[in-house]
Amino acid sequence: MAVRVYNTLSRQKEDFVPTVPGEVRMYVCGITSYAPSHIGHARAYVAFDVVHRWLKRSFRVTYVRNFTDVDDKIIKAAADRGEDPKSLASRYAAQFQEDMARLGCLPPEVEPKVTEHIGEIVAFIERIVARGAGYVVDGDVYFDVAKDPHYGRLSGRTIEDVEAGARVEIDARKRSPRDFALWKAAKPGEPSWPSPWGAGRPGWHIECSAMAAKYLGPVFDIHGGGKDLVFPHHENELAQSCAAHGTDQLARYWMHNGFINLAPEGCPACGAMLDEGQTVEAGQSCGAPDCGYVYTEDDLKMSKSRGNFFPVRDVMDRYEPEALRMFFLNTHYRKPIQFSVAHLQDAERRLDKSYETLAGMDEVLAPLGDEAKRAATARIELRGTRSDASASKPSKPSKPGTAEIGAEARGRIQEALDDDFNTAKVMAETAELLRVANDVLTETEKARFGRRLPSDERERLLADIREVLREAGEVLGLWQATPEAYVLRRRTIRLRARGYEPAEIEALIDARRRARIEKDFGRADELRDTLVSRGIVLKDRKDGTTAWSVEEA
Repeated sequence: MAVRVYNTLSRQKEDFVPTVPGEVRMYVCGITSYAPSHIGHARAYVAFDVVHRWLKRSFRVTYVRNFTDVDDKIIKAAADRGEDPKSLASRYAAQFQEDMARLGCLPPEVEPKVTEHIGEIVAFIERIVARGAGYVVDGDVYFDVAKDPHYGRLSGRTIEDVEAGARVEIDARKRSPRDFALWKAAKPGEPSWPSPWGAGRPGWHIECSAMAAKYLGPVFDIHGGGKDLVFPHHENELAQSCAAHGTDQLARYWMHNGFINLAPEGCPACGAMLDEGQTVEAGQSCGAPDCGYVYTEDDLKMSKSRGNFFPVRDVMDRYEPEALRMFFLNTHYRKPIQFSVAHLQDAERRLDKSYETLAGMDEVLAPLGDEAKRAATARIELRGTRSDASASKPSKPSKPGTAEIGAEARGRIQEALDDDFNTAKVMAETAELLRVANDVLTETEKARFGRRLPSDERERLLADIREVLREAGEVLGLWQATPEAYVLRRRTIRLRARGYEPAEIEALIDARRRARIEKDFGRADELRDTLVSRGIVLKDRKDGTTAWSVEEA
């Protein structure tokens, strides 16, 4: 099955055919680095990380994701803080990279910054002006939207919609209210660079067109970003790029991820409160007696003014980053996600359970050597990882019902990823594999298979499931830690959420151990009470050591 991608431009799924056979060129709009990245950013870049990971298995991928490091928002934020704009932008860009690494996102092949590509941007604008699609007014340069007869084809907006929806004060110097800035004349105290039109800086949209052209060429394969970028950003990118290059397209496939929505505390009309974990969708009625209120998209949006804006770093400091990633992947990238603490905690519990099952499988399989493991399972890996992707089928079991489980799951996982990167279906497949493995590990497989499995078949099945989960995990960016490392990481996150460091707790536990050896039981009890008050759960072992964990805050 060929990869199929939903194309925002055509509003349908299409077979994915790269411009250059065997290569994929992909551009995803990055952040404007003026503030901490939020969970909406995280959702977008996790989604495109999976696209990146899956395509890399079959193609040579060049993934470009930019940083906007000069912008009105950056200038204002720097002025408010009394900080140099370049320093502020660099700091938040570095923070973003750290956040993405914690989320398990692979770095793009190229991460260009606007301020390092001013020459390319100026040259790009010059081409637009030379082709008659741009005009200069008092040091500003504007794109003449009237010169693009196809303007609005990406977003579906008409020229009239654009003019009626303008929210900024109309600049009388422009030929039309819909025209947008390519170059902004310098203002006192703001960063600026020389240009043929005088000192100034780039407009918002032109930067992506120029940097995409430098690294990917005039026409490339995938252009991605959040749904909120379809208009005006991507619509304007498309128009100005076609004008500069003399082409009728910029990217062959336009991909956009859905929003992160937040569950409101209650109905804005009647005040009826939602139950914990209850989800609400735009268009859904309140449901309270005598209340006909229908929730809107505005009721569910994140907003700094509402105080419901979640920096991803703050979320990851309190909750397991891998659980946040799992939470995102449980929903198809084009659909909206409703975020709540209850949903994230549920993802943490499911991730904990999955690592417990992986640890159980590893314990059973550890005594087997590598050769024995390979004999126990036929490795039909996900497409692109081997030249012989149609390798031999799993060995025939002693009785029917188990050998097909891994191979069939592999097939369904590949189909789901080929079908517009449907991670929700992949997550369902991996969840079922984990349930099968758990049945085998707890020796309750008879209810599933109608019989107890002999040890060799049991090992083969677990080895096969473990291999499929490894392969799927590499694409999803999940289960990349050992179970032991995951447990330690989880414990540290929970501990730091309570304001403590592991070394502090280890010191108290060691002091308690010495007190018990010295038979100072009063002191030992006092230390135990201190640890318990900090949320520490102790488990004394027969060998005199103590295992410990942290209660959920």
